[in-house]
Amino acid sequence: MKLIYKNLVLFWILGVIFLLLQENMQAHTSPVVSFVRNGKVYLRWKPERSTALEGCNVYRKTLDGDWTKCTIKPIERITNSDEIHQILGTQSKVFFQLMGVQFPQKGIDDSAYSTFLQSKKQVSNFDLMCQIYPDFPRVMGEMYVDSTPSKGAVIYKITTIEHGKETELAVSQPVNSTINDIIPEILMLEAIPRNERVVLKWKRNDNALEAGTVNGFNVYRSKSLLGQFERVNSSPIFPIRLLVEGKKTTDEQEFLDKLVNNGTEYFYVVRSVNAFGFESEPSMTAHTTPFSTDVEIKFDITIEQFGSGAMVHFIAGDSAHFEGVELWKSTKRANGYSKVFPLSPFQLQNNFYDSDVSGGEHYFYYAVGKWKNGEVRQSDTLLFIRPDKLPPDIPQGLTATNKGAITVLSWKKSNENDIEGYEIRRSVVQSAEAMQFALTDKLLQTNSFSDSTKTQERAYRYYVYAVDKTGNYSKPAEIEVLPAK
Repeated sequence: MKLIYKNLVLFWILGVIFLLLQENMQAHTSPVVSFVRNGKVYLRWKPERSTALEGCNVYRKTLDGDWTKCTIKPIERITNSDEIHQILGTQSKVFFQLMGVQFPQKGIDDSAYSTFLQSKKQVSNFDLMCQIYPDFPRVMGEMYVDSTPSKGAVIYKITTIEHGKETELAVSQPVNSTINDIIPEILMLEAIPRNERVVLKWKRNDNALEAGTVNGFNVYRSKSLLGQFERVNSSPIFPIRLLVEGKKTTDEQEFLDKLVNNGTEYFYVVRSVNAFGFESEPSMTAHTTPFSTDVEIKFDITIEQFGSGAMVHFIAGDSAHFEGVELWKSTKRANGYSKVFPLSPFQLQNNFYDSDVSGGEHYFYYAVGKWKNGEVRQSDTLLFIRPDKLPPDIPQGLTATNKGAITVLSWKKSNENDIEGYEIRRSVVQSAEAMQFALTDKLLQTNSFSDSTKTQERAYRYYVYAVDKTGNYSKPAEIEVLPAK
């Protein structure tokens, strides 16, 4: 247990988020994830987090019935450190570190939570870890178990409460509590022997990953076919998608088991894991015997996008004398490289998570591997481009001034360096449809706009959107303008 705990802390310090599904809750076709097991309905969602959020309510109804509240009281985020530790156990250490709270005495107050929410990178990493540990959403008040659902098909509605006002967040797909959901099994498993290592390979079901019915995998090992299988990995294995030059190279999933001895036969099964921590039936059994052999010394890297950064995987020849790696990075292929890992020369490492990347920028990486006999190998140089999917911040300081028949809008210029311009829209206040109409054919390059096309007797609402160079729109800054007197 101490070893697992130590590994989790090291896992966080190195920034290597190595385990479960990529941002599953964002990739989902429905914002509410459900799972039925033994007459219970498990629900997960992610509200727009803020310090003003007072909790969530869950409602249920049959397809032709009325909504019935399931929650006796709103589901709230747990802030007391003792309660968090009671639910998460040793995982609470990782939880507090992700929240940016060191050795909490009383818990996570609004000030600490507000600081956490201001870091987009920290929130992104936390959301990924919520997929690794299903109890994290429980602590965040983003999970509910309906123990006595109505028979037949039902749907669920999640609402949020802010400043005493209840607002609908999302509605689930129809759920039938009388039919257990099936977690897709691993159909093919291969065990490949190496020197004091076993490499396991199996095919991923990308459709199941995208649908959220599979979030990761657990590997079980035994020394006999009919013996007791024990889990090898301490937490579910992340379904890695390897990218080379921005293209997916394979749909195979791999796991390296280092806790084996040469000459001993090992048997393995793999189970899929869903968003609630439930496992599928085991895969077919694969077996192999690791052995010592001379292999060609080779070294290379692969890169995949992970969260808001780049995950670099080091691939070394299977040698017991491998000493470590160095990773070098530049924004130009030919020159300008600097070492980004490790702090000391050459260090044993399977992965490195580089969070210092910006959307749309080009980054080049190569690694150097070293063996204890002094032999050195340099990997290929790979290009990584992270798609920019992060919207700009809301324009600040929006004001409106009536000058006769003209309304002049002004706002503070955005500090972000990838802003392409601003789009101005307008709607009629108290209109039945309240449609927004764009007032400009092209994005504005200035931080002001004059509207002379309105009717003076009407009240209008204006919307100012910041648009970045990738085409991402911010949430709008809004202001209502009354008719000029």
